[in-house]
Amino acid sequence: ASILSSSTITRSSMISAHLQTCSSSVDGSTELKEDGMPHNVHALSQIIHQRTGGNPFFIHQYLHTLVEQQLLTYDERRMRWRWDVGTIRSNSMETTTIIDLMIKKLQASKHAKFILPIAACLGTSFSRKTVSSVIRALCIHSDHARFVQLILQIEDKNNAQSFRINQLNIPDAFRKCWEEGFILPAGKIYNNSNHKDNHSNSKEAFSGTSAQGIPSPPPSPFAHSPKSAKRKRHSRTSDIYCFAHDKVQEAALALITHDQLSELRYRVGEVLISVLDEDELDAKMFTVASLLNTRPDLVPSRQAKMERRKRVINLNYRAGIKALELSAFVPALKYLQIAMDLLPPDRWKSERRLSIDVYSAAAECASIIPKMDLMHEYCTTIINLDCPMQDKIRAYHILMDASSVQVTQTPLSDPVNLGFSILSELGCHFPTSSSGRIAKIIMGLMKLKLQSTKWSMSTFANLQLSTNATEKIVHKTMDKLTTELYFARPELLPMSLLKSFRRTLANGISPHSPPVFAAMGLVVGFHLNNFDAAYVLGNTALAMLDRLDTRESESRTMMVVHIFNLPWKQPLVTMKEPLVSAYRSGMATGDVESALFALLYSFVLAFLTGENVDMLERRASSMYKTTCDHQKDNMETLSAAYWQLTLNLKNASDHTCQLSGEVFDETCHNMDKP
Repeated sequence: ASILSSSTITRSSMISAHLQTCSSSVDGSTELKEDGMPHNVHALSQIIHQRTGGNPFFIHQYLHTLVEQQLLTYDERRMRWRWDVGTIRSNSMETTTIIDLMIKKLQASKHAKFILPIAACLGTSFSRKTVSSVIRALCIHSDHARFVQLILQIEDKNNAQSFRINQLNIPDAFRKCWEEGFILPAGKIYNNSNHKDNHSNSKEAFSGTSAQGIPSPPPSPFAHSPKSAKRKRHSRTSDIYCFAHDKVQEAALALITHDQLSELRYRVGEVLISVLDEDELDAKMFTVASLLNTRPDLVPSRQAKMERRKRVINLNYRAGIKALELSAFVPALKYLQIAMDLLPPDRWKSERRLSIDVYSAAAECASIIPKMDLMHEYCTTIINLDCPMQDKIRAYHILMDASSVQVTQTPLSDPVNLGFSILSELGCHFPTSSSGRIAKIIMGLMKLKLQSTKWSMSTFANLQLSTNATEKIVHKTMDKLTTELYFARPELLPMSLLKSFRRTLANGISPHSPPVFAAMGLVVGFHLNNFDAAYVLGNTALAMLDRLDTRESESRTMMVVHIFNLPWKQPLVTMKEPLVSAYRSGMATGDVESALFALLYSFVLAFLTGENVDMLERRASSMYKTTCDHQKDNMETLSAAYWQLTLNLKNASDHTCQLSGEVFDETCHNMDKP
């Protein structure tokens, strides 16, 4: 098929704009006499709607095909379009999909059939610079060049003027693809609201030539008309392009067989990982990793090329970590498993650090999904290594965090015993007998009561930040142990808190020290009745957060401080906003438990400080929805009770002296435990 003349393209674009409107309302009768449109345009619009589904892009492509096949012609003498409905209806196009149609168009364009399959490997959008770099790299490497010429059928042996890769003018090829309507500058993708006579806004659009003498792309119902000369110049010089429609990208990839396509994608990925700098590679990390992962069997395995293999492993590891940070856990695990498979057989000897990092990250993903068998397999592999405890600690912590959802009971599935065992290996010892633990707690509390009477705001001001890596690991492990004790063995909680508190005083502040000081404030306030000391510890915990500049334990620290420490000496009304901040921080960092506790107590404080009942009811209903969304049963029950309380206060219940109504019924719930 030959490329249409500018005037024919313009006219077919005009009829396309008219027929898009007609095809979107085929049930009503249409009679268009203006602009040379015959009376039977409605019959044509019905056929077009039947074969394109009313999609504007498909309509445009279908009309161009009718013009190319001379089933739709323009009568110059009568200045009107002519067609035969019966011929069009019986044409074989009825059984042709839009993909087949696009494939034929791409095959007819020597520029599109070479440029677009490579661009399609990069995604829905791509830069001319990146495509050019890939093509040049493919041309330089003889093996790549032969492969690309073979699969894209670049050479035509029946043509004396064979078209070769190294003869391709890439900027010109991009311009041709743009003119043929296959690609658009980024941001110019067709929008259904923009099909209204775009061709009528500029005479230049009809001429086919810009003011600078450069051929302009044909007007199209899926291209925006520029609103200013500045925008037009920008669109011409933009380096970022996108496919005019996802079917164009699909057709570009369909030009190649499945097996050849996977190899082409791998080769494009291999080029990108070589030519992109670190910043560019970081921005295109998922794209490049996905391209390389189409054929992991092609990743070099020979010792001479081991560096190239290591780059692919590192890229998949980084992609897995980034996906994990974005909470895309399933793709993250896939990237990490590919990195794992690509590690050398002697991985624990030649690439120990990288292997531990990959296995640890994969175990974390598996525990979240959850795939507990995989998580246990990866963690056990690391734990069984003959290496320092510091290298195994992440695997141990993953096991502690996941122990509550493990079905199979193993020596590693009890988080409390596991925590004590880890700390013992790190040199932090606890009594093993029940009597020894009770004695330790009593002695610790007695000593704490005597010391706390001397504390002031300056007592802990000179504590230094800890620089000891092992000490930070100890504090992190004790923090996890403290959480497990709170739920499973609360009678041992003071022992863990006292140990963490003493180690902070002796060895310096770690990122897990603020919640320890906040919790100690709860102990000395509620159990030792020293409210001044509780206030000091609460303010010290907040000051530590500022010094550490970390959000890891921010929500939990702020929640405990503003519920149990500061209210002894500050008005309750001043606690509400900090608790809302604690809620936001927890939701942002994943500490949902602390966030929801802060939200619940912010409501309690609003109630106690006399907030308007209508505002309380809005708070309660929003809080109930939030707790339901996160499937926290106990908190959901409490928030429902609070919501019913506000409804009772508004006389919106038949039993205002009981928590029974449309939201909550106290006779159906056990409220003894929060």
